[in-house]
Amino acid sequence: MNVPEDQNHLGRWESVLKGLLLDPFTNYLDEQLFRIDLYDTTDKYIIEVLTENLDIDEIEITKEGKLLAIQLKILGEASVRLRKVPFPFDLKFHQVEAIKYRHWFEISINKEAIKSNVNQFNIRIQGE
Repeated sequence: MNVPEDQNHLGRWESVLKGLLLDPFTNYLDEQLFRIDLYDTTDKYIIEVLTENLDIDEIEITKEGKLLAIQLKILGEASVRLRKVPFPFDLKFHQVEAIKYRHWFEISINKEAIKSNVNQFNIRIQGE
């Protein structure tokens, strides 16, 4: 399977970032659900999820086409907290990794697409 043509147009990331930063609903979600910060490095996109005041039971990260779904299960809460981060390309061609720290976790998405589908669609992290 070849990488689709639009996989090579990563410059659209700036448009996605600008849309998220200027959307007042983003601030509301930061306050009501959990805060996310987005970073752009040379070879990766990084999403930091701040969890300092949350008692996390489980974290689930799922690729949904051009969306990265981040779901937190909080101890003592019946429902889950869910945020979806848009990308200008299909995530199935990009490796996604997550690292948990004490009061936050980091999700990194490789900028370079691979030639075939990455067989990883879900990442689960148990809480402390």
